[in-house]
Amino acid sequence: MLKLSIVVRKHEKKDGGSFYKATAKGKFIPLVEVEDDVFYTIKLHTPKDEKGVSEARKIPEKAGFYELAIPSRKDIWLDQREEMLGKNIIHVRCSKVLFVEALPIRELENK
Repeated sequence: MLKLSIVVRKHEKKDGGSFYKATAKGKFIPLVEVEDDVFYTIKLHTPKDEKGVSEARKIPEKAGFYELAIPSRKDIWLDQREEMLGKNIIHVRCSKVLFVEALPIRELENK
């Protein structure tokens, strides 16, 4: 089983709403296609069910550091569809999402 550490941060929209976004730096992502010094947006999915279907999973709505349990190498991939090139999106089918710790106070004050 592979493991990936991600950071979830809350972002404010111009219209007053907010959303959470998960990211990870390339050097921590177990893929050869990624660049070490680039930050990638992480999109979560459920593991495949008995029919081979995987669904989108919500990003945790609590800012902090998380660890993802990834069943196999086939469950993490760089989105290389033509319309997604250059957007640096990694898809992960994870069996567990574990909260590790909150973001440091200085980061929360700057966001």
